[in-house]
Amino acid sequence: MIVKFMNRGSGRGSGPVGYLLGKDIARSEAKLLSGDPALTEQIIDSLKFASKYTSGVLSFEESAVTPEAKETIMRGFERILFPNMSADEYNILWVEHLDKGRLELNFVIPKVHLPTGKQLNVYTHEVDMPLIKAFRQVTNAAFNYSDPDEPTRKRALSERQTLPSSVSEIRSQLNEQIEELVLEGVVSNRSDIVDLLESAGFSVVRKTNKSISIKNPDSPKNIRLTGALYEQDFRASGELEDRINAAQKRFERSRSERLARAQKELESRVEIRGERLAKRYTSRGESFKKTPSDERLFVSADLRQRGGERARNDENIQSGTSENHSLRQRNLDALHVDQRNKQRILQSKVSNYDSIRTAITASFRAATAAIRTAVQRAIRADERATKDPRPATGESIAERENRTVHRLRELPHHAARAQVQRVAAAQRSDVSYQPG
Repeated sequence: MIVKFMNRGSGRGSGPVGYLLGKDIARSEAKLLSGDPALTEQIIDSLKFASKYTSGVLSFEESAVTPEAKETIMRGFERILFPNMSADEYNILWVEHLDKGRLELNFVIPKVHLPTGKQLNVYTHEVDMPLIKAFRQVTNAAFNYSDPDEPTRKRALSERQTLPSSVSEIRSQLNEQIEELVLEGVVSNRSDIVDLLESAGFSVVRKTNKSISIKNPDSPKNIRLTGALYEQDFRASGELEDRINAAQKRFERSRSERLARAQKELESRVEIRGERLAKRYTSRGESFKKTPSDERLFVSADLRQRGGERARNDENIQSGTSENHSLRQRNLDALHVDQRNKQRILQSKVSNYDSIRTAITASFRAATAAIRTAVQRAIRADERATKDPRPATGESIAERENRTVHRLRELPHHAARAQVQRVAAAQRSDVSYQPG
């Protein structure tokens, strides 16, 4: 099975729906599997987005795909595209084609989240290609379908426009595909390789005894192809066939490991995509909940049976891991409680410190005000004494002086001392000075 997304998405809904089912739903060897064509068309026509729908196909080399397998694969495909979404949040139309000699499960998806009316980005190649690749690998391994990654199934030389931009990746892909064509007998010498490259859209700019150089459309520096295939005296032999057969055997032996890696990758990608969709479509009115992995993914019964012992080992490991996780979680919970208690004690101490600081500040302000008032009264008394040196009450000068000193001693020490020093200085300078 391979998965392909079409580079279309604008126009009226009658375009994709009419192509899949034909005019008046009368296309030969086309069968409606799921969805409502009229509803899908109506939704597409109602959208104001520039890109209104996404379409594509799941294509199978096998002709004997059971209805149960089709249903499982279609539902699995929907779950990886729309994790944690219910079926009433998106619209999809599934149509089966058999007219190309292959089974094709075609789909059309209007690009709208139905409850919110927001645009639904179904597939972006740069972001979602690893997700789709993992789904393809898991599906092919689970149902034992042909895999395009198998060494003996890679047959065609990629055209220049479909190759990656990296020079090293271009070299790698060209080497692999030319080797396969040599194995098939399509290529027997270097001249055939040159013709093949030029027919695929590459410009061969240089040939030496040991290499061939092709033009790089993205850089002035040419891409140099080296190795036995590109040497002037290259002739096809059985050595290449043996190498490819060995690669095929290694591919088959690693099937279970590849399935495990693909499932792990698929689960990770589905979880990331689900979180991204949940953040964008939060108006669903429900919190984001992860869908259990056994509802997202599937593995066929025969694979489960063949891998039973491994599954039991994994279960034992998982059980031990769960116990360790529970113990670790309990320790973390106890640590959090202890931290919260310490935080409450610290907050209580800070509150007490604040109360003490407030009381000290109030006392200091009151003492400062009292000193200021006493000093002002003493100054006014001095001024009155200067104007009227004789006491009006009949008390003697010595008695009045003693009373003044006694009153000043009641002030805080530093203010009283300053005032006494000031009075003494005035008396020394003027014997007629009389304190108040």
